[in-house]
Formats: sequence, structure tokens, C-alpha cells
Amino acid sequence: MARCRLCGTEGPLRNSHIVPAFVYRWFKESSATGYIRLASAPNRRVQDGFVCRTLCPQCEQLLGESEKEFRERLFKPVTDGAAAPTAYGSWLCLFAASLCWRALHLYYEKGWISNISGPRTAVVTNSLKRWSTGIRRSEIDFACRDFHFIPSGTMEEMQGLDPPPNINRYLSRYVQIDVATGDDQAFVYAKLGPAILLGFLQHPAEAQWPDTAIDPRGGTFPRQLELPGRFADYLFDHARSVLRSQRSISEQQGRSIGEAYRSNIARAADSGTLASLAADVEMFGRDAVFRGQLESGLGSDPDRDKA
Repeated sequence: MARCRLCGTEGPLRNSHIVPAFVYRWFKESSATGYIRLASAPNRRVQDGFVCRTLCPQCEQLLGESEKEFRERLFKPVTDGAAAPTAYGSWLCLFAASLCWRALHLYYEKGWISNISGPRTAVVTNSLKRWSTGIRRSEIDFACRDFHFIPSGTMEEMQGLDPPPNINRYLSRYVQIDVATGDDQAFVYAKLGPAILLGFLQHPAEAQWPDTAIDPRGGTFPRQLELPGRFADYLFDHARSVLRSQRSISEQQGRSIGEAYRSNIARAADSGTLASLAADVEMFGRDAVFRGQLESGLGSDPDRDKA
């Protein structure tokens, strides 16, 4: 018998997704090929995202409540092309807390968090305890500003910045989790295609993130966002890592991807893959975008840099 990581009870545990399954279903259904390739193993196709035995059935059901709200109220309307909602309820903070808790617990248990050791590990354990308490109560403390929401998608221009030539594909489609640590801040990063959620373990100066904090009681989404320049660099670094992985795909797998495109041209032409690819071509030109392999439907797993 194992112990549930959230409530502590002993019993059978579910094989739970870290990133919800509906995100990977969207990724496959909207892709040109219908497949997922992990950045850690780009020459191998997979059918689903990362799972691990973490939660008992009761806690799995508890987390599923805010997950359903996020999917139906925000994720599905945006990915279906409808207008983004202008307001959110307490469900958004609960979903962000559950997702960031799952990701942080996984990274902490596996020893994947870098640049945090000794006394500084308290920021991890304290965050896990604080977030799990709110999740179990189904109520995040109204004063909490740990969680942030950032809409993501294709960009028309990026003046004064130096993004890689796959940035629109990365921002609009990629699925990824990470725990980022620095000297003055640390956060969980969860990218769900066109949505980014952050969970701060160690807070930066509030003025650096003036528009993105989630109010646990609900609120309205800002019309404009101002993000720190260092966060743009962080996103660009991840996109470059994805690009290197894509360009390492073998010739055999490259032919397989090409055959998948040609076997269902109508699907490929109407896919989110091609739409984001077109945005990159518009921004950077064909030569920059097609240097290397064509975009192949890469997803991510938590140990993307460790395989």
C-alpha cells in the first residue's frame, strides 16, 4: 500500500497525469499528424503525457473539480476559437494551485530542482505544505498571490527582442512543466499550449509582475500585460531547446513525419501546427524557419532534459 501525497492516507493510488489529459488530447487533435513527440526523445512517438502514482481516488476527484472548470470555462473556448472570457472565479486559483503542487512535488521527489539546497529547500517544502492545505480545503487564502496566469499564443512582432524562429509554435502549442530557480526568485512553470500558469515559491518584487496575479476569490483578466524582460528570455531559452530537439530528428523519422503530413493533407492544412508555423514564416521568413526539420508535433515530459 502507498500513501497519497496530498491527504496522506494509505491505499491504492491512481496513475495521475501531471499536466491534465485534456491538454494532450487537444494537442493531438489540433496537430498536423495526430502524434506527440517528447523533446527528450524526439525520434519516438507517444500517445499521452507523463503520469505517476501520486493521488488516491478521492484526491484525484477533488483536483478534477477545478480542472473541469478550467477546461470548460477557459481552455476549451480559447482553443475552439471563441472569444476569451473576461472574468474568472475561484476555480482558476484552485486549478493553478493543484497543477503547480503536482509539478513541484514531482520535481522535489525526483531530485530535479537545481540551485536549491540546504536551508533554501524550505521554500519548496513550505510551498508544498501551503498549497496542499488550500487544495484540501478547496479554498486558497484570499491574501495569496503565489499563482499567476499568462495567456500565450502567436505574436505579430517582438520589437527589441531576439526570439528563435520557432517562437510562435512554442508559445501557441507547446506543453511543458518546469521548476525555475534563481538567486532572487523561484517558480513552477506550467505551459498548457495557449495558457501559462506560474506558482511562485520565492516571490520577486511585486512591481515585476503587476498584471498577472490570480485573485483566489475571482476577478477579471487584464486587457494588457506587462512581463519582465527576464521572463521573455526564459521563454526564448525553452523555445531554443525545443528547436534543437526538433532539428535532431533522424532522417527516417523525418520521412515518417512527411508521410503523415501527405497522408492527410486536409488535416494538416487545417491544423494548429500549420497555423503557428505560418506565423513563424511571416515573422522570420522561410529560410530561418525551415532550416532543419519541419515542426513535428513535439510535446514535453517533465524529465525532458534528463533522458
